[in-house]
Amino acid sequence: MKLESLYDLEREDDIQEVTGWSESEVSDKIDEVCHEHGYHADDDRQEATEVAVQDIIDDAREVMLPKYVKKFRKEIEAHEKWLNQ
Repeated sequence: MKLESLYDLEREDDIQEVTGWSESEVSDKIDEVCHEHGYHADDDRQEATEVAVQDIIDDAREVMLPKYVKKFRKEIEAHEKWLNQ
């Protein structure tokens, strides 16, 4: 699926695409979310992925590849404005 919006991020391969992280790095991030939030790494993987995606959106300028920061610039700016209210 082509990412047309920052909010199209849903799956582990979307995370890989926008961050440039390897499959194992994405898996490590999701495992970290599971540990922090008490999710089961297998049973609650989708929920953990959603939290990981939100973390990436919150820290977009630091973790996303520059081409995606540029592509989603307006959405990132609006999200940052919302975060800083």
